[in-house]
Amino acid sequence: MSHVQNELLFLYIEDNIDGRRNRQQIENHLETCEHCFASYLDLLEHWETPAGLTDSFTDITIEKVKLYQSYSHLAEQRPSSYRSRQARTLVHYLLAAALTLVLMAGGIFQGVLDLTDQSNLDKRPSLTDNIMQKTDSWLTQLLKGERQ
Repeated sequence: MSHVQNELLFLYIEDNIDGRRNRQQIENHLETCEHCFASYLDLLEHWETPAGLTDSFTDITIEKVKLYQSYSHLAEQRPSSYRSRQARTLVHYLLAAALTLVLMAGGIFQGVLDLTDQSNLDKRPSLTDNIMQKTDSWLTQLLKGERQ
């Protein structure tokens, strides 16, 4: 089994590895090889931070971590169990039913029903008219049959 060279580990520490795949290979190797992981930790101990990192960087980073933790804490407080989702769905159905009843009591749907009733009555003849017409035609045919 080959080990990762110290120069490559140093580039890994400074985040100068080309390609995400190469970086992933080094990380996978460090997880499985104790010798390389020990070398990595030794290089980390002797690594000097770049001059651009100041004390305020540490403070800013800590604030960001605290902010992230507070957001993750809020996300954990949200109910995500099956029961709470079921209760929320039931509340939505009850609100929809109550709103429908309020609208019906207010007469909102009455205009729609009136228009529907008018259009249906105008388009088709009444049941009584249909029965009378069929009876008349039947009697006419019956009388014609007797006369002949």
